[in-house]
Amino acid sequence: MFVLSLLLIVINLDRFGIKGNPVEKLVMILTLVVLYFKNGIPKNILVLVSVILGITLISAIFTDHPQFSWKYYFNGLISFMVFLFLLVTRLNSKDVFFVMRFMCLLPFICLVVGVVYFAAGISSVYGVDFLGVVRLKGSIEAAYFGALAGNAVIASVFLLDRTGEKKYLLLAVVNLGFMLLSGSRMATAITVMNTFFLFFWGFNGRTSFKFYLTYFGVLILSPAIIYLSIGLFTRFGSDSMSGRDILWEYFEHISQLYHNFGVGLGHQYILIDERLKELTKTVAAHNEYLRLQLEIGYYMSWMVFALIGLMLMVHILNVRKKINVNFLAYASSVFSFYIFCITDNAMSVTFIFMHFWLVGLASMDYKSPLATGVTESSVFRSISARGGN
Repeated sequence: MFVLSLLLIVINLDRFGIKGNPVEKLVMILTLVVLYFKNGIPKNILVLVSVILGITLISAIFTDHPQFSWKYYFNGLISFMVFLFLLVTRLNSKDVFFVMRFMCLLPFICLVVGVVYFAAGISSVYGVDFLGVVRLKGSIEAAYFGALAGNAVIASVFLLDRTGEKKYLLLAVVNLGFMLLSGSRMATAITVMNTFFLFFWGFNGRTSFKFYLTYFGVLILSPAIIYLSIGLFTRFGSDSMSGRDILWEYFEHISQLYHNFGVGLGHQYILIDERLKELTKTVAAHNEYLRLQLEIGYYMSWMVFALIGLMLMVHILNVRKKINVNFLAYASSVFSFYIFCITDNAMSVTFIFMHFWLVGLASMDYKSPLATGVTESSVFRSISARGGN
C-alpha cells in the first residue's frame, strides 16, 4: 500500500481530471493504520498527536468564518494526520531498507511516466517557470520532482552507508543531477544540508575517507554540477517570490480578521478567487506558519508548531531506547522542517514532508537485513586499501 500511495502521486491523477490528492492521502492514511497495528505507536506520541488534532477541532468549533464547512475540515484533517503520523511511524529493519530502495528508484519511474505522457500528448517532461528557466519535472510539478529526487539522494546515501554497495553511490549522483535539473531551490539546499550530516556522521566508514571521496568526487564532477545547476543558479539569484508575496499579503489580511480561531483547517484553498489564482499561479500558501495562522488562529498555530517539536523529540528518545541514533542528522531534519515551512507547503505535499521522515529513519542505526554486522562499508574499505590511513 505504501508503494501504491506513492505511485498514485507519480501517475498524477489530476492529468485525467480526477482530484488525486484526496485519493493519495486516503491510501497513505490506510497504509499508516496498517503500520500502526504492525509496529505500534507509543502512548506518549498518541497523546501528543491527539492534543494537536484536538486543537484543530477547537478551532473548527469556534470559528465564525461564513464559508466554514466540515467537509473541508475533514479533508484538511486527513492530510494533516498523514503528515503527523508519518513523521513518527516506526518500521523494522527490513521495511526501512525496502522503503529506501524504492525511493532510490522512484524518480526514474516518475521520468518514465512523464515520457509516456509526453508521447501521448498529455504533458511535457520539462516545464518553464516565470524566469524562463527550463525545469525537469517528469510526470508531476517541478517542485515536487525536485523534492522527490532529494528524497532519493537521502535514500541512496543511507544505503551506501549501510551496505557499501557502489551502485548506491551512482544512484546518489544521478538523483542529485535530477534534483539540480528540477531547479528546486529549497529542496536542494535542505537535501545538501541533511546529506552532509548523514554522510559524515554515519554509522559506517571513516570520516577521513568520506571527506576524500567527497572532495575528489566534487572535483571530478564539478563541470557537470555547474552545467546542471545553471537553471538553479538563475532561480537562486532572483529576488522574485513567484507571486507568493501577493498571496501572503492576502492571507495575512484574512488571518487578522479571524485572529483567534482562524477560518478552519483545510480552508485556505476556498479563499482564493480565480483572479488571484491566475495572478499567483497557485492556491497554496507556501508558508506553513501563515497557513496554520490563517486556518486555526494565531495562538493555536504556534501551540501546534511547539507540540510538533515536542513530538519529534519524544519520538527520537523512544527510538534511542532500542537503537543508536545520529542525533546531529536527526536535529538537522527537525531544523530543516521548520526552515522549509517558511517558503513551502512542508506539511501538505507528500514528497516534501517525506523528506524529514526519511532523514529521521536514516539517522537511526538500522542494520541491513542482508548484511548484518557490517562495521565499515566496502566502498570505504576499498578507498582505505588504496589510500592508506
